[in-house]
Amino acid sequence: MDDKDKTIQSLKERDKKLREAIEQLEYQYKKKREHATSGLHDIRVKLTHLKWAAHLLADNSETKNQERKEQLAAVKSSTAEALRMVEDLMRTLDDPA
Repeated sequence: MDDKDKTIQSLKERDKKLREAIEQLEYQYKKKREHATSGLHDIRVKLTHLKWAAHLLADNSETKNQERKEQLAAVKSSTAEALRMVEDLMRTLDDPA
């Protein structure tokens, strides 16, 4: 086997190892993405429950207590913002770029 054949063989072996490494990285990325998507979905469900609970409390509140109304408004606002953040993260994960 001459130098040319050895070089070709070496390059083929490197190519094989690089392809295997890429395949492993793609698998790891896919698993992490699935885990993140699942976690974000769970968070979104819980935030939605919290959002509706805050709405129900605010709508059914017959109290004149301004502080309680402000607290409920803050909960509603924070929940809505957290939901937007989760949805942005989910869109980011779905972006093929």
